[in-house]
Amino acid sequence: MPQVAGLEEPSKYVEGLKTCFARQLGNSSVEMTLAQAYYDLNTPGRIQQGVSALNKTITVNPERPEPYLMLSKHYSDRGQLHEEKTILSQALNKAT
Repeated sequence: MPQVAGLEEPSKYVEGLKTCFARQLGNSSVEMTLAQAYYDLNTPGRIQQGVSALNKTITVNPERPEPYLMLSKHYSDRGQLHEEKTILSQALNKAT
């Protein structure tokens, strides 16, 4: 996700994205964009919203590999290795 130069309130940027995409929520590309924006805010509540957006992306388009990879990194970064293994196994099952 590109950084917006001079943006003083990034959370307003994310909410603006959400408003712009309101009619397209559920679209896997929109959900991925929102997930990345939430992660970029790097606060616990927003990161959880990113996880929710990634899970929604998987529900909408389970063949898309990116949300699985982002979730596995999320779990790995937090030492949640069982969850990481589970999501990677799901990704491998979709790939075969």
